[in-house]
Amino acid sequence: MDKRKTLTRILVAAAILLAVQVAGSQFRQALQAKDVALPQYDLNDLPMQLGRWSGEPADELDVRLFAKIGASSVVDRVYRGPGGDLLTLHTAVFRDFDVGVRHYPANCYRASGWQKIGDDRVDLDVEGAPRIPVSLSTWEREGKRVRVLYWYQLGEQTIFGRYDLGKARFAMAGRQVWPPLVKVLLQTPVERPAEADARLLAVAGDVHAWLAAQRAAEPIPEDSTSP
Repeated sequence: MDKRKTLTRILVAAAILLAVQVAGSQFRQALQAKDVALPQYDLNDLPMQLGRWSGEPADELDVRLFAKIGASSVVDRVYRGPGGDLLTLHTAVFRDFDVGVRHYPANCYRASGWQKIGDDRVDLDVEGAPRIPVSLSTWEREGKRVRVLYWYQLGEQTIFGRYDLGKARFAMAGRQVWPPLVKVLLQTPVERPAEADARLLAVAGDVHAWLAAQRAAEPIPEDSTSP
């Protein structure tokens, strides 16, 4: 009799363990994109003229900072202001989200010998686009300082690294078709911090508004929210 009870307990425990494993596997699968729909817009169509800033292609940006590995498309620009101020813009689209966030700015700048001496989060609030948070940080190397602004956009989710990516995946769990991950990174020299932030936010606002308009114009896949 005791042997039968013991066997029954073992079988029940095994069944529970199997159920937990199956549920865990299904949950992990729900957090992974089954299909990623690349945008119908082309990053190259981002206007060369953004407000008072005039752009030109930049084909030789530091590859250690502006990583292109695994990106489906990449556009690098240099924008110059009327007073001679300049900033660099790096945009990229990723189908593989993990590859995209692996090259988030903090990793790339530290690996290139830069030291972070300050960072902030501010809201980017522009007309015609949803308000989003962006990261602003200051980096120094060999006496040179730069101010860096960046964010990643995954559909309506704004993320900055792996932790945020996990939350975004949870929010989109169950979708059959997921949007791509879009990276936006701007850098400008720092002489006067307030002026550096003003030019970064001005250009970032125009880029954000353009990207939001492109997303809004794209058709929504019929099964994008189906389980």
